[in-house]
Amino acid sequence: MGLKFCSKCKSILKYVQEEDKMYLFCGRCEHKEPVKSEYVGSEYTTEEKVTVISEAEQKLRAMETTKSECPKCKHDTAFIWMVQLRGGDEAATQFFKCVKCGNTRRLYP
Repeated sequence: MGLKFCSKCKSILKYVQEEDKMYLFCGRCEHKEPVKSEYVGSEYTTEEKVTVISEAEQKLRAMETTKSECPKCKHDTAFIWMVQLRGGDEAATQFFKCVKCGNTRRLYP
């Protein structure tokens, strides 16, 4: 069983079961297609899940979060990442981006 792609926006489709019917669903444009019998192999189970998210969501959701109060909106959770801005023997600089308002700040080592 290979990947199936949306006929409208070309995103990867996921198998969804609703009551006794199965169909292919596009998470980007919400297009639905009926499942053809050749799509479902003996290895497929309803437990198998594929999540499709946009490129913008992939960039944000791939980041770790930490407890850090935003100085702008006082929200207590931020995305965190580190970048080596100086020489290899220096500590990396930490960046924080508020989950709520998007305010970005950095912490120098």
